[in-house]
Amino acid sequence: MLMRCENVMVEVSTHSAIIDFADILDKTEIVPDETQDAPWDNCDGFEHVATPSGRFNDPSVQPGYAGNMVVTIPPAAIKQWGIYDYWRERGASKGVAREKERQEVARTLAQLVDWYRNGWEWWGVKCNFNGCHDSLWGIDDYDYANEIREEIAGNVAYELEKKGYTVTGKPGPVKRTRFSRLHEQDYQVA
Repeated sequence: MLMRCENVMVEVSTHSAIIDFADILDKTEIVPDETQDAPWDNCDGFEHVATPSGRFNDPSVQPGYAGNMVVTIPPAAIKQWGIYDYWRERGASKGVAREKERQEVARTLAQLVDWYRNGWEWWGVKCNFNGCHDSLWGIDDYDYANEIREEIAGNVAYELEKKGYTVTGKPGPVKRTRFSRLHEQDYQVA
């Protein structure tokens, strides 16, 4: 619709000020992130050594096997992670603290071996709706990216509300992702 404002014609568009959250969520996409760097190049906690299997001879470290490569995590890196100290400071016995550390080393080795065998993919979650946008990039787990999708849509809904829109059908105020639930479980000491 065109309207005259003194000597200027202004085009005015009208659209509803009420937006359904589902519409925002529909515009929230999970897309490949074109980052091609190896995950351990940019992430703390993936320090490791990959040695051709014919040259590996160190019984003091826990190895992971990826084809003709043996993947190990240096003891100094494991100590730097601070898992053992973290659990000891919270009252865990030495055995429990070592077991928590061992579990994290095993999980990290499994992830590294998987990347060596199958390669890696990075994902991004992005949303652009009525001029409001949010995104998160560099996610290495598609399932986690899917969980983050609602959070990104929620951030866009918040921006729309700041602009004066009313967003209906939003989820409850607390949306806990798998990561936050696992994080809580791991940091409870009996």
